[in-house]
Amino acid sequence: MIFMIMLDIVLGTIKGDVWLGLLLFLGITAYAWAKGKLGDASIAVAFVLIMGSIFINHTEFVWIIMGAYLFKEYGKQIFKV
Repeated sequence: MIFMIMLDIVLGTIKGDVWLGLLLFLGITAYAWAKGKLGDASIAVAFVLIMGSIFINHTEFVWIIMGAYLFKEYGKQIFKV
């Protein structure tokens, strides 16, 4: 599973581009959050690397986090009557 995702990213397939975009978005967002909360850039980088390895091994977490983020940002607008 991990090898196939990495191969898709390296070969530049559409599926790989989507995963690369999602991982970059989550990585940048997690880095900004961790640096603001922890205050140190090196600890934030370590946090992002650990989080990235978890997401690569358990890809279903990517969709859960994306869904939670979108609901947090646009939830009130979606359910507005």
